[in-house]
Amino acid sequence: MDKAIRKVDQKKSIFFEVMQFPDNMPFFGGIVFGPGFPDSPGGEEYANRQVFNDHAYCCQAGGEAACPGGEPTLNLSDMCRSFHKRKADTRRKSADEWGVPLIFSEFGACFDTIECATEISNSVDAYDDVLSSWAYWGYKSFGDHTTSGGIREGMFHEDGTIQKHKLKSLTRTYIHAWQGLPLMMYFNTKDATFTATMKFDATVKAETEVYIFFEEHYPNGYIATATVDGEHDEGLSFKQVNDTNYLTLSHIDPESIHQK
Repeated sequence: MDKAIRKVDQKKSIFFEVMQFPDNMPFFGGIVFGPGFPDSPGGEEYANRQVFNDHAYCCQAGGEAACPGGEPTLNLSDMCRSFHKRKADTRRKSADEWGVPLIFSEFGACFDTIECATEISNSVDAYDDVLSSWAYWGYKSFGDHTTSGGIREGMFHEDGTIQKHKLKSLTRTYIHAWQGLPLMMYFNTKDATFTATMKFDATVKAETEVYIFFEEHYPNGYIATATVDGEHDEGLSFKQVNDTNYLTLSHIDPESIHQK
């Protein structure tokens, strides 16, 4: 299929995915296998125009027993968290071996409950841990015949109001653009603390951009700090971008912290 697409289009990115079964088996808390292929569909030549895609639900880890009501129960949270972590680690390993980006383009598909919020956090914690992109399923129902939850799986109630549990779980603080090489990123859903680490690259002229949903997570204000090799550096500063949910991080002398 990749070859057929490339005959008519050499520019667009192709998203490719493993089979959900038997690459995931609902036994022993969920068994996750690697894709079993030595390379991506287009190989090294098209590595910058391919994206390794996957989707994940804790129901894959335990079948009907894990999701008797359509979403994982709270007593299985540890199992779900372990499953999502193992799946994210396995997919990241393959993506790195192929030299392609990684995205989890489908997860959640749950209702506005504490159980749903827990499943979302367990999923996205794992994705952030391996620095993967992600997208919740789904924003709205759009009359989708492939899903069973209808409008309740989306971000809005039938009257158009937002689903609060999902909003809090999905609007995580994260680095939108890095002025360097990303190394680590973690958002604590319990207290909204956020930490990230990168290797600064002075050849990148655009500043680091941090997305922060101030109204939801920091209604009483926030404290932002940055260090270089664990030490305070007065050259570093944060600045809010106009009246938006973005902060920029910059250094007055970028060359002085290059590759730190």
